[in-house]
Amino acid sequence: MILWVSKFFISFSLTFSSYSQVFLVTKNCIYQSSRNDLKNISTKQESYNYKDLLINEYDLSGNISVNKFMFYGRILKYYYANSVTDISAKSLNTFNSWINSITNDQNNYISSHVIQNYIASTFNISVYGSTNDREFFAEAFAKWLLTPDAIKNKSWEVTNNFFLNVMPKLIDNGGMLVDKQNDIKQNVLSSISTKYNLELSDKTSDLNLGYENLNYVGWQTSTYYQNASTRILSDCNLSKNNLNGSISLILNKWMNDSFTKASESSLTEFKNFNTSFFKDYNDLNEKLKDSIKDANQNSMIWLSSLFSAIEAKYTRGFSKNVDYIGSWTSDTTYRLKAVVLKLYNYLYSIIKNESWVYKVIYALIISPDYPLESDDGKNLEGVLGYTLTEGQSNPNTINNSYIVITGRSLLYKDYNSQYTVGWFSSPEMFNTIVHEMGHALDAFGGRINSYRNKDDTQYYLYNSLYKGKYFEDKNPSFIDDKNVSSGTETGVPPKSSNDTDKTSNDSSSETNHLNALIYISIGISIILSVLVVWFIVRNIQKKKRV
Repeated sequence: MILWVSKFFISFSLTFSSYSQVFLVTKNCIYQSSRNDLKNISTKQESYNYKDLLINEYDLSGNISVNKFMFYGRILKYYYANSVTDISAKSLNTFNSWINSITNDQNNYISSHVIQNYIASTFNISVYGSTNDREFFAEAFAKWLLTPDAIKNKSWEVTNNFFLNVMPKLIDNGGMLVDKQNDIKQNVLSSISTKYNLELSDKTSDLNLGYENLNYVGWQTSTYYQNASTRILSDCNLSKNNLNGSISLILNKWMNDSFTKASESSLTEFKNFNTSFFKDYNDLNEKLKDSIKDANQNSMIWLSSLFSAIEAKYTRGFSKNVDYIGSWTSDTTYRLKAVVLKLYNYLYSIIKNESWVYKVIYALIISPDYPLESDDGKNLEGVLGYTLTEGQSNPNTINNSYIVITGRSLLYKDYNSQYTVGWFSSPEMFNTIVHEMGHALDAFGGRINSYRNKDDTQYYLYNSLYKGKYFEDKNPSFIDDKNVSSGTETGVPPKSSNDTDKTSNDSSSETNHLNALIYISIGISIILSVLVVWFIVRNIQKKKRV
């Protein structure tokens, strides 16, 4: 998802709700995301295996490609592929025969790529995450950080090991994929401690993971199989029409180890990994407010200003939806603060550099708009948020990122349908803000260290980063209550969420126009009255003089 601007590129990572389309944004038009280069790739190895670090030679060449800079999803998939028991020879042959029947895959690169993606989406149950490596990493990050202890399972435990023992080593030195291959292989293979069993004949427990069907998860449901497979195949430029029923039977068995509870030691390791660098929310708020300022010295991330504005609006009411919380209270705000505090503390535990933590994103914008506004007029219906990342050549590096999300993304309740049908990886509230930070962390990995030390926020203006409404005033030095209460949502229960959005916006617009006409009419009437009085008085004075 790249917008080319001169020598700079901007990557848009969009978070969609439900089963919306995923798009590749270019300067002039929109294309459906795909990996067209996989069919005719140039590869050096004579043969490939699903446990290999699968990197397209295109991404190692001189070509500018977002995959060269944002590649932690591919690393995570490589890690997962080496954290499973071996696929049986029979199953492996079925996969290879299937792919070879629909495309020319003489060295098994495409087959290995497809298998590795299927393994990854066994660990990380997220249809949206199966779209591409970048969405996969963001969803895995949210799964790791937001999964409640009660449903942490074997796949979470393996994921936890990655973020505790692989990610910190690799992200310590930023750079492109081509420069990190040896470090990736060494750190991944030496850090694997827990194996997920793909060959279990039955589930290991009755662990309730909170999905729509308590007894079946992931590939065991036709919805997830069809939708995730479609995206996995599209990522390899293959059609969903090529799906093979025998593959479904293999994948069904792969899910059984997901019912194995995470070990107590992994839960303890996760908790101990949090260094609590930011001692509380107030500490985090003050440090972010003072550390990131724009050209006018306005804070680019002022949590207390932003969250107060959100609370002020949503305690007055919002559109009803079966997936939303019933109401916004001070407890909701408290929980939002706790999630963001946890997010930043775990970012510090991964990066271990205070200055760098402040530069993972340089602005956080939460808007009452739905849909979000786009600079080029494109329809962002269904988009809950996006992360905009800027990079450059000479030197090749990521420059910075910032996040924009709609306030509606904060209204989703725990175990909403986006989770229960397998669209998102985490059942908890505020998944979107953590997902988007996952994109920013992925991009931060592609920023060379000398650029991580740069402070270039003085070249930006907070109020120019997003063209739509801001919850707080665009100058976040104060909260304008009129601005806070002028969002597009209402507290009236809708016939449907989409109908309400349109009705609310149209009605609000009509009301504003009517008010304007009334004020104009009153003004004209006053002026005319004054002119009539003046004319009468003037005539009387003339008569007296005569």
